[in-house]
Amino acid sequence: MKSVYFMYEIEKREFLSRMFIVTEILAHINSPINITVFQHTEIQKIALYRRPGIIFLKSLPDSLYPVIKLMKKRGFKIILFQEEGIHYLTSQANTFEFSPRSYKFIDEYMAWHKDDSKFAQRMRVPVNRIHIVGNIRFELARKFNEKTERMLNNSPRLLILENFTTGNIYNNYKIRLPTHSKIESHTIFIEQQKKLKSNIKKNIELYGELYKALRREGFDFKVRKYTLGLDTFRNNIYKNEIDKNINILKSLQNNDIVIHYGSTAGLEAILNGSISIMLENSEIKNNDNRIRNVSIKFYNVPDIIDFLKKLDRLSLIGLNKKQLRKMNSEYKTNFSAYEPSKFIIKTIISAQNNIKNQKLTFYTFYVFIYNIKLWMSKFMFWIKAFYDEKFIGLSNVRVLKASKISLELIEDSLCLINLNSSTFNFRIKKNRKEVTFYIN
Repeated sequence: MKSVYFMYEIEKREFLSRMFIVTEILAHINSPINITVFQHTEIQKIALYRRPGIIFLKSLPDSLYPVIKLMKKRGFKIILFQEEGIHYLTSQANTFEFSPRSYKFIDEYMAWHKDDSKFAQRMRVPVNRIHIVGNIRFELARKFNEKTERMLNNSPRLLILENFTTGNIYNNYKIRLPTHSKIESHTIFIEQQKKLKSNIKKNIELYGELYKALRREGFDFKVRKYTLGLDTFRNNIYKNEIDKNINILKSLQNNDIVIHYGSTAGLEAILNGSISIMLENSEIKNNDNRIRNVSIKFYNVPDIIDFLKKLDRLSLIGLNKKQLRKMNSEYKTNFSAYEPSKFIIKTIISAQNNIKNQKLTFYTFYVFIYNIKLWMSKFMFWIKAFYDEKFIGLSNVRVLKASKISLELIEDSLCLINLNSSTFNFRIKKNRKEVTFYIN
C-alpha cells in the first residue's frame, strides 16, 4: 500500500486545493493507497512515526533540515512545491522558505513558472528534477471559472482581501545554526518584515476610507481576512460585510472584482474570471512588481470609486482577458495550459515503495528532542502573544493559520468541487490536525 502526504499551512488558501488533489488521485488510482492531508506543525511526527511514502511539502526552511534528513533515511520520497514560488525573481539568491543545504533531499521540484525554476537551479536542485507545472491552486481557480456568471445587472460584486496580520506570522522567527548565507537570508527577511509592517499601518487607514465610500455609494462588497481569528480591524467596522466562506474559491465565485494590495489571490481571481485591482498607499513599493503590473492600480479611494461606477459587464470581461494575457507575459508562463494534478498523479503511480529498515538513528533522537523544544517554544509564544494582544496592542495580535480539521470543513470543501463526502473513506486524527483518505 502506498502512503502519500500533503502539507498545508494557511487554511483559507491551501486546504481546498489539497482536497481537490486528493479527490483527483482517488479518481485515477484504484490500488490500495492512503492519502494524508496534514497541518505543517505535524511534520515532525510524520518523520518520526508514520509509514514512509511520498510527501509533498509547501516549503523547506532550514529549521526542517533534520526532519527532512530523517525522512530520507527512512525512505520518504520528497516533492517540493513552494507556495511562495510565485514570487521568486530571476536574480533572487536566497529566501526564508528554502534551505540552501536541503537541495540534496529533494526528489522532484514543482515550479510555478520559469523564474521559480531558475531559482531552484541556483539552490542547486538538479535540472532534471525541476518541472514547471504551474500550481494546483491556479488549476482549481481556472476550473471554477467555467461555472461562474459574472456581473449580474451591471452591478459589480466586490471581494476585499485584508492581509493585515501577515506581518505577525513570523514574530517568533529566530535564526538557528548561523552561517554566512543564512545570516544574509535572515537579514533580508527581517528587513522585508519591517517594510511589510510599515505598509500595513499605511494601508489600514486607506482601507477604512474605502469601506465608508463603498457603503455610501451602495456597492455590494465583502471583506475576507487572510488568517483565522482577529485581524487588525476590529469587527465593529465591518457591520455585516465579513466574508464567512471557508474556502477562497467560494468567495471568488460570488464576486466580480478582487481588491487587494499585493495578494496572489488577485492572480487566482484573474484565472477565475474576475479582475484584480490593487489599492495601496502611493509610498509603498511592493517587492513583486509582477502582481502590480498585472492588476489595475489605484492609490486613493475617489479614483477607485469613479472606476467602479463606470464598469459594466462587457468591460469587465474585456479587462479579465487583458489581465490574463498580461499575467502570462509577466510570468513567462501560460498558467491556463498547466494541469499539475496530472503531474502529481503520474508521480505517485510511478513511485516505488521504498520502505527501509526503520532502525533508530542519531536523527531519530535529534528530531524527537527538537519536537519537544518546538512544542515548548510555541507554548511560551502563545502565552506571550495572548498577553501582548490583551495589554500591549493590535500590532501583536495572535495569528491563527489553521483551525482544527472537522467534518464540516471536509464536507464544505468536497461540496464546493461537486463531490459528496459519503463517497470517500476517510478518518480524522484525534488531534484533528490530519485527515487520511484511503482505498483498501
